[in-house]
Amino acid sequence: MGNIVSNVTDALHLTDTSAAGDATKSAANAQEAQEQQALAYLEQENKLPNQLRDIGISRQIDYLTGKSDISQDPFYKAMLGGQEEAALRARSATGNLRSGQAISDIGNVQNQVMLNTLGMYGNLGNTQTMTPQIASQMNQIGQTQAYGIQGQAEADQMAQQQNLNNIMGIASSAEAFSNYRL
Repeated sequence: MGNIVSNVTDALHLTDTSAAGDATKSAANAQEAQEQQALAYLEQENKLPNQLRDIGISRQIDYLTGKSDISQDPFYKAMLGGQEEAALRARSATGNLRSGQAISDIGNVQNQVMLNTLGMYGNLGNTQTMTPQIASQMNQIGQTQAYGIQGQAEADQMAQQQNLNNIMGIASSAEAFSNYRL
């Protein structure tokens, strides 16, 4: 019935049933395009935090499962070198360099550096990402699309109802003038 009403009202140059719906859909499309740009930005900005998190998690797993040797890690080596030297200098200054305590100090330093290295990778593994914001943005895009479709349908329906009312008004007026009793 909608097409019949549209054809009649278009022929009578009444209301364009598609204009309001098209305008609604166009506005929704423009909003969706902006939201897509925001999503692309979030995804781009999320790459580095994701990489850092993945590195931290994979290094921790590799070291804790024995797949990799933590003593070969560049951060471990850098931290260990300076702290071992400091422990040896401290023992040397007190004259206890050749004592068993110096060896114990080196072992403690190695353990502490290992824990610090694992902790550093643990912190990387806890890097906050924008995944929740990306999911929210994707949801927003879906809502915008749905609202655009719904708005277009409502506008088309209202325009068709207005056209039907116009036709009824014309028919009513024509009937009034065709009444032979008047």
